[in-house]
Amino acid sequence: MRPRTVGVEAAALWAMQQVELGLCRPPTAAAIGSTIGRMAAPASELATHDWLGSRSGLGELLDVEWTTRS
Repeated sequence: MRPRTVGVEAAALWAMQQVELGLCRPPTAAAIGSTIGRMAAPASELATHDWLGSRSGLGELLDVEWTTRS
């Protein structure tokens, strides 16, 4: 198992939790993942999704799992 980053993810998640998004759970996790992914590792949508699934610890903080492409 490879180590994952969590520092910028935790700080950005805390900041986003200060603002009420008004979405139900799955869309909220997707919106948070996309936003924090673009902040922490700016890239395309596909690269952001790959980053969330393979290098970021944000899934553990949100209790969701992003899968990577095979």
